Amino acid sequence: NLEIKNSEFVFIIGKSGSGKTTLIKILSGLIKDKYDIKIDNIKIEEKDKIKKIMNVSFEGLNTIFITDTVREELELKLKNLNTPKEEINEQIKKIAKYLEIENILDCEPNSLSGGEKELVKIAAVLLGNPKIIILDECTSMLDGITKEKVYKYLKKINRENKTTIICTTNDMDDLLYGKRIIMLGNKNIVLDSKTNKAFENEKIFKENNLELPFMASLSIKLKYYNLLDEIILDINKMVNKLWK
Repeated sequence: NLEIKNSEFVFIIGKSGSGKTTLIKILSGLIKDKYDIKIDNIKIEEKDKIKKIMNVSFEGLNTIFITDTVREELELKLKNLNTPKEEINEQIKKIAKYLEIENILDCEPNSLSGGEKELVKIAAVLLGNPKIIILDECTSMLDGITKEKVYKYLKKINRENKTTIICTTNDMDDLLYGKRIIMLGNKNIVLDSKTNKAFENEKIFKENNLELPFMASLSIKLKYYNLLDEIILDINKMVNKLWK
């Protein structure tokens, strides 16, 4: 059983084959399941209703782009959401500026680099102000600076718009941006905890062939030497604590 409440920012992790992408496909209705699944109190079978509140982007770059330019691709997404004409350009302009993809709006999507394609996929997911956003390994091709920008934006809309964010990742440092961690092992939930508390379960990470994020690992080592009394995930807070 799994319940994710409104306005949570959750990371789903686990080694390859643990069931992360399968779970996302079940939540998005791509895989039929015999169990009772509801999204915002709507049964998973009512796909048209769910499409209005939830946007999903899957791992990999095999996205099929069906228009001639990135701009048209994003416009199509908003038209399918019945967005008023006067809002379409404004929404695209806003997200393109933030993700710094203004220079590729008139490019042919399939001519883009891997990282640029991922940004286009992320832009499409963010459009329309959905209540729920699901990203399945969609930042793996991004450089560190761009990835941080994306996650900071997700944190912003999670905080200000109460948008529910669900991400899968293989990069443990990504976990620092979320509030809750769900770890899968052999298609079962082996850990479900708030982020800080989750990192106290170093043994479970090791048992599932996962490493702790660098800051969590460093905190645990410093705790061992009695230099810290808690796990601190922000480098500035850690420095201030150590120098007191």
